[in-house]
Amino acid sequence: MARPSRIMSDRHAADALRWVWTLALIAAATLVLPQTARTETVSFYGGRLSFALPAQFRAMTAQELALKYPRRGSTPEFAYTADDTLGITIAVGRLPFDVTQPVDMDRFVNEVARGLETVLPHLNWKAQEIVWLNDVDWASLEFTFEAPDQAVYSRMLLRPADGTVYTFTCNTIVRRLDEFRPMFDSVVGSLRLGP
Repeated sequence: MARPSRIMSDRHAADALRWVWTLALIAAATLVLPQTARTETVSFYGGRLSFALPAQFRAMTAQELALKYPRRGSTPEFAYTADDTLGITIAVGRLPFDVTQPVDMDRFVNEVARGLETVLPHLNWKAQEIVWLNDVDWASLEFTFEAPDQAVYSRMLLRPADGTVYTFTCNTIVRRLDEFRPMFDSVVGSLRLGP
């Protein structure tokens, strides 16, 4: 018959082994199972505009902004990227909009669409519509176009308010659209424009 101290020692060893095994299983599961999407709410313009930014996006540097948006007047004020090639981005900006009367959103969508057609080569429309997001209607334009080296998908949302047009854009190279579209849909769904 084993001595009591030997039995207690074996039990402690077995308990320790179970804990080690459990921790190893948890560690393996975190490597194998899909990660729950973590987001961070980011806000701009004194909290006027906000959305949930996925964890894999990082803020772009001033140099990256200038490289990604080389045309004067088209550079967003804030942008985030999911990779160092700058092929997957989320951008926020605002432009002056000197209109004092209520905006006809249907007409606004059409005018923005015509303007995009003049500057983007081989533009292919997916949608031009007005969408209602968190109690605000937005002009929503979804399209692909040919960049110098590859096809790009863009979802652009614009909202005129108080002498300003707020802009929000999600871009990805077309070959990664299936991967990023669900994430972009979630980000767009979180978009808020406050008073």
